[in-house]
Amino acid sequence: MKSIRFAVAASAALLCGSAFAANFAETKSSDDLWIQSSKSGYSVEYVGKGDVAGLQFDIYDSSIAEGNYSCGASLASTHIASCNLHEKEGFLRVVIFSLSNAALSDSSLVQVTTGSANSFAQTKSSASLKNVIFSDNKGQNVTPEHL
Repeated sequence: MKSIRFAVAASAALLCGSAFAANFAETKSSDDLWIQSSKSGYSVEYVGKGDVAGLQFDIYDSSIAEGNYSCGASLASTHIASCNLHEKEGFLRVVIFSLSNAALSDSSLVQVTTGSANSFAQTKSSASLKNVIFSDNKGQNVTPEHL
């Protein structure tokens, strides 16, 4: 009886593990962009599957001001990042492209400093990504549906 229970438990664990692995592989097969917390603010992170050569997005956050963001510092030498602050409208437009159409590697695209660590929770909840566009090396829109 104990061996049957063990076999059932082992089978259930194997199925759960297989389902988790399939789900994990599925989520890693897509490009993604998100806001990630840090000690003094937040960053916009990108993870891709290798087909994105350029992208554009707006960070809506009324606390963004000239001097409290860093644009594209960790990008590969094959990409150029441009950040344009639209202070009256409350957003920062970020455009990242490659003159050689190289694929964008996983990286932090923008760092935003919000001041004290205590103010981060309020700032992150008000920060959002909008108008996201990913393009491949032919200029075709490859933006994931969830963005």
